[in-house]
Amino acid sequence: MPEEDILERIDALALSIVENRQKSLFVLYYPDDSEIKVTDINDISMSFRAYLRNSTIGDTDILLHTMGGDPNAAYRIVQHIRTSTDKVSSLVPSYAYSAGTLMCFGTDKILLASSAVLSPIDISISKDNNNNRIELISIDRYIEFVRHCKKTIEDSGMKTDVEDALLVELVKQIGATDIGSFFRERELTKYYADILLSDYMLKDIPDRQKNIDHIIDMMVFKFPSHEFDIDYHIAKRIGLVVENMSIDLSDKTKSLIELLEGATLDGRICRYMGNGYRLPFFRLYNIREE
Repeated sequence: MPEEDILERIDALALSIVENRQKSLFVLYYPDDSEIKVTDINDISMSFRAYLRNSTIGDTDILLHTMGGDPNAAYRIVQHIRTSTDKVSSLVPSYAYSAGTLMCFGTDKILLASSAVLSPIDISISKDNNNNRIELISIDRYIEFVRHCKKTIEDSGMKTDVEDALLVELVKQIGATDIGSFFRERELTKYYADILLSDYMLKDIPDRQKNIDHIIDMMVFKFPSHEFDIDYHIAKRIGLVVENMSIDLSDKTKSLIELLEGATLDGRICRYMGNGYRLPFFRLYNIREE
């Protein structure tokens, strides 16, 4: 008897999650050499179109696996999904970083598998003029350091232009245009986070704006780096609506990601497009078709 095809195994496992949860399941799988892009929106729209009959597809789980990407795309994708669904939960088997975490804000609750994590939503800068990777949060820390240096010197009774000199060096290393664009993008991300948390995850929470402001402040400014892992305990502590998956669901979602990774390595899905980029994998498993 021939071995079951890996794509059939993916479908069978996804449908078992649908049966277990009694909700539709939308899989958004981004390999590590892929990222959330605005061009994904049309493909996601096509995934839903075949199932819409002048109504929504009901309660839905979004299984999300991504290193992140464009916050504009993340916001538009989750809003598009919300227009076609009722209640929505995000399932994170391993990680949903950066823009993926932003997408989770647009769901009613986050279910984390064993050891699964989110991340801060501060903007990460890829390279400076010397090809060294830095983060926007590093610029904040640098500016704090500059101000501390100036205050320390002036408190000793001396005058100094150290602040100007150090800030000039920062601009030389990164570029004034790049610094400005990254700070604008961070403000945009904060704005999107506020909308998503307010309209969905925290819509029924008393004094929600105070909670939203606290979450955004933590997610953008307070954590030590962009690579900081936010597990269930930290996510719950800062006010996100988050639950641990059951052991069965955790095992199934992790196994699904392993199958998707295997199918990617075999070239069955997520075609390599060159320049270090692969296509993502999207598929809707609709409970109404069961």
